Amino acid sequence: MGTLDEVVAGAVGGHRASGAVVAVGRGEQVEMGAANADPEALYQIGSVTKVMTATLVLQHVERGEIGLDDPVADHLDDFWLDPPPATRQVTVRHLLTHSSGIDRADGFIDTGPADDSVARFVAEVVGGAPLIHPPGERWSYCNAGYVVLGRLVELLDGRPFDDALAARIFAPLGLAAVTTARLDGTDRPVAAGHRYDPERGAVVPEPRLMPRSVGPAGNVVATAADLVTFANALTDGSGTLLGPDLAAAMLEPEVPMRTGHQGLGWTVPLPGVGSHGGGTPGGTALLVALPGRGALAAVADGPGAPAIGAAVRAHLFGTPEQPLGSRREPGTGPELVPEACAGRYGRYLVTHDVSCDEAGTLTVTTTYHDPLADLFPAPRPLMLEPLGGGSWAGQRPYEDFPQLWDFSEPDVDGRPRLLMAGRLSARVD
Repeated sequence: MGTLDEVVAGAVGGHRASGAVVAVGRGEQVEMGAANADPEALYQIGSVTKVMTATLVLQHVERGEIGLDDPVADHLDDFWLDPPPATRQVTVRHLLTHSSGIDRADGFIDTGPADDSVARFVAEVVGGAPLIHPPGERWSYCNAGYVVLGRLVELLDGRPFDDALAARIFAPLGLAAVTTARLDGTDRPVAAGHRYDPERGAVVPEPRLMPRSVGPAGNVVATAADLVTFANALTDGSGTLLGPDLAAAMLEPEVPMRTGHQGLGWTVPLPGVGSHGGGTPGGTALLVALPGRGALAAVADGPGAPAIGAAVRAHLFGTPEQPLGSRREPGTGPELVPEACAGRYGRYLVTHDVSCDEAGTLTVTTTYHDPLADLFPAPRPLMLEPLGGGSWAGQRPYEDFPQLWDFSEPDVDGRPRLLMAGRLSARVD
């Protein structure tokens, strides 16, 4: 069957990462596998950070300092939306479950390196944001919502988010992890950062980091072993980080997703299984928690960590290598004529132009607008394959998994009003 090192090496070779590390924890035993990578180094884990942010928020819930169904505006004076009546409709639970509707899915705006960066982000970037759907109506991934949660932690804890995270999660578990704002305080090697350049057909250096202002959404660097230790401590019922009841509640289905459900921080692809992926300009990560059975983490210096983690999971447990949410499965909406789906769909800093040729084939051209365009290269146009039920799938040659595109809420002429591809966009033409 091969060693874990051999499995990781084979997966790295097929998924364009410059190197990767995988950790598998079963009880107190942690098995490591690595390829072209230092297992002791710190890697960018991106949005896996959100599970840690959710844990901090739930610690405050456990102490009775905030309620899951409290309006966020009860605790944050600088939190306001457009129109103003929408402000008090958004709750802490909505932010945790990506169901707030705030149109700031990828608002990676840099508000400076100082300790007030998260506060400034909430006031200047989220302040006055419109809703793309009513709070609680549906799931749509929202990075800015987790920055707002980080600001709640700052106010309730009385110190910057980076320091609260270090004191309440990293230190109690003895982790080497730090946030990017505190990199000067570690003596651990840090992965250099790489990305795949489809124009060159090669992995190239990518030293840029996410701005500190979005730290609660994705600015932790950690070892693969750190992530396994964190997941086990959170889900083993010991109460080390969070009481067993609230820790279990994090894995309860809250909001339906394309496949599976969103919990409080974790995504729940299958009952009782917690999962979260992450990506930054220079790194990717995956964390899977199986309460009572262990955890698996994959970190990569570059792209590919979810696929590498899936390959290891398949090797160890015989599970499919393709994640549930990426399979070419039909949607549940009405059948739509391809020509009716053509048009422009938009959200904050992102535009999708959908064209339809004479054969009825849809192609999506995505444009990132500054400052998002400066942080992430625009993807190449994507040809879509019809799946049925208002759903199409597309996979670029350099991507590991297909992406699902769901068109919904057709008008009287059959033209869909909404487009979902992980984030919700609305028709703007």
